[in-house]
Parts: sequence; C-alpha cells; structure tokens
Amino acid sequence: MELMTKQGYKQTEVGLIPEDWSTLTIEEVANVIAGGTPSTSISSYWNGDIEWFTPTEISGAKYSSESVRKISKAGFNNCSAQILPKGAILMTTRASIGDLSILLNEACTNQGFQSLISKKDVDNEFLYYLMQTKESELLKNASGSTFLEISPTKIKAIRLPFPPTLTEQKAIATALSDADKLISSLELLITKKKAIKQGAMQRLLTPPNKGGKRLPGFSGEWVEKSIKEIVSTPVTDGPHETPKFVREGIPFLSVNNIVNNKINESNLRYISKEDDLIYSQKCKPIFNDILLGKAASVGKVAIVEKNWDFNIWSPLALIRCKSNINPSFVFYSFQTKQMANQIDGLTNSSSQGNIGMVDIEKLKISFPKSFEEQNCIAELLSNIAADIEQLETKKAKYQSIKQGMMQELLTGKTRLV
Repeated sequence: MELMTKQGYKQTEVGLIPEDWSTLTIEEVANVIAGGTPSTSISSYWNGDIEWFTPTEISGAKYSSESVRKISKAGFNNCSAQILPKGAILMTTRASIGDLSILLNEACTNQGFQSLISKKDVDNEFLYYLMQTKESELLKNASGSTFLEISPTKIKAIRLPFPPTLTEQKAIATALSDADKLISSLELLITKKKAIKQGAMQRLLTPPNKGGKRLPGFSGEWVEKSIKEIVSTPVTDGPHETPKFVREGIPFLSVNNIVNNKINESNLRYISKEDDLIYSQKCKPIFNDILLGKAASVGKVAIVEKNWDFNIWSPLALIRCKSNINPSFVFYSFQTKQMANQIDGLTNSSSQGNIGMVDIEKLKISFPKSFEEQNCIAELLSNIAADIEQLETKKAKYQSIKQGMMQELLTGKTRLV
C-alpha cells in the first residue's frame, strides 16, 4: 500500500486511486431521472408505443430494448415518467436495489428506478461498470419499513473514482465489455447444451414403442416397473428429529444441498460420529445412491458420485437400485417431465409440499431390459452433462477473472492508457 502511494497513488474517500484520478459525485457525472406510472384504471393510458420498464425486467441484462408493457402518449403525459435517451443507465432503487441495464433505445420507467444519463465526457458503459461496484453502498443508504428505497439526494451524493480522460474510461469499459461478451457466449452455449440434453433425455428415456429412440445394436425391448420393484432396499429417508449440529464431524445433507441435480458441498452442516452411527441404522447413503427431495423442494434429485462419509435428513429420500438396474439411468429418468408429472400428482397440498416413501415407491419408470442398453443411454447423457459442467466451470472462472479486472481497472491499480 505504501509502495503504491509513493509511485503516484493517493488515499481518498473512495480508496486508493492514482494521483491524476478524481473523486466525483454521481450528480457531477450524470443526471438522475426518476420514473412514474400512469393510472392503471384508465385503459387509454396503456398499450401504446412508449417503452415502460419495471425493475423485474432488467435483472441480469446488460442491455434493454423492449419492455413487457408499454404506455400511450396520453399515459406518458399524465404521469411523472420522463423519456430516457438511448444509452441511459436504468438503475433500480426501490425494493430491488442496484440492478443496472443500458437502454438501446428511448424508453421510460416506473418509480422503481432512478436512472442515470451520462454528462459530457462521461462514457456511459464505464459508468455502468463503475455503478456495479456501488451496490453495497446503495443498499447501505436505503431505508424504508415496507420495502427498501434510496432517495435521489443520497444517490447524487455517492462519490466515484474517475480517470482524467474519456479515452481511459472507454479503454476500461471496452476491456470489461469484452469479458462480458465472452461470458455471454458461454451462457448461450450452456443454454444450447441444456436444450440438447433435454431433447436427448426425451428421446433416450422414452420406450421406442412410444416414440423414443432405439439404439442400434439393441433389441429395443423395454419394461415398465414401479420404483418399489427396482430398489434393493425399501425407499427410506433420514431422521425426522432435529439433530444436534456440531462444528466438525459427518456432513449432514438436506434438500438445500441439492443444486442443479448435483450435491452441493458448500454450506454443509455436520453431526457427531456418535449421532451418525445412530442415524445410519435407518439410512446411510453410499456411492450411486439416488437422493430425492421429498419435502419443501419435492422432486429435486441428485446421485452420489463418489465414496464419501455423509448422511441425510428427513427432507431427502434414499433410493438404492438393484444390481441389474443402472442407477444413472434412473437418476436421469427422475429429471424427465413424465416423472415430474407423476411426482406432482402424488405430492400432498401441505404448505411446503411432501411426498411419502410409499408414494415414491409407486412411481413408474420405463427402462430397457438390457443392462448394457441402460449403461449406453446413461453414458450418452452423462457425457452431455459433463460438457455442461465443464462450460459452467469455465464460465465461473471467467466471471471471477472479470471481478478481478473490475477491482484493478476501476480503481486505477492497472492502467490501460
């Protein structure tokens, strides 16, 4: 820190920045524009041709062009909304605070926004990225009993670190925009791969006589059985009592630990080895067991992909297949629409939803008689899933790199010009 200061950096209210950078308020770099809503009881104010955004429409989108609802000229003339120019930064400031998006054409917003119009010599994309670093400060300055909101006065007073030239602003924005484009391209590829996986599951997990794909080299003879008929032990769940959690011990999973059809090992809770020995008399997962959400998040599913010592709580059911049934095939079958419909039909209507072990055992599953064909189908689907996981990992890596770039570029620690 001292070395950086000696080499031309200074300590400011926004942190350490280069000596030739300035600290400016939002009011100095942008006009802050509020939104408004026409009366919803007057039909002539709606369904016009003026774009009118609400906060839920911009979450996660860098650019916005077309709103879900539009208002008429009469509606615009009879509310406090203002027309925002192309390039304006939409910023949510009520309930959801700090979501940002850049307009690709003229539009207006409801009162859940305080939008930013860049002033002369301020690059709007640079300001967009800079405001991404201010979400916590926006939240800190928000108040309200019903929902959080930040006032225009407090927004205008927030200070920002600014490079001395528009050229440097644009260089920083371009670098971060390039990173965003790379991440977006990965997101599109992931979406495409997921669609391919869904299509493959539909074809491969449906019996050929019902429109599914028959794999070459196999008879294509399938059977339908209940889960009860294909398990080696009765479907069971974890203890229904609330365990005593400890700082270290045996991981104890609940339905929240199943994310995107995988066991998520972050935010694990633990039980003692002594309690695990007691609970293991009823339930103890092993490699290739299937875990199914049976309460709160009914239908979530994962397969145990490695040998490790853990146990489960009552919101999860354990399904252990017979030796002539490929567990991965069953795991993918639980991800199909057909299975989801069955589960929905057997889930009770309690506040959280719940399906019992007896009902889980009633669920029907179709599968090839040939164990080798089961293996082949499971392998094909696993390969697609592995591709998606690799892309997700790559995306997370680039997102982390981008965060590092923002920390370096938006504080002047790394200079591009």
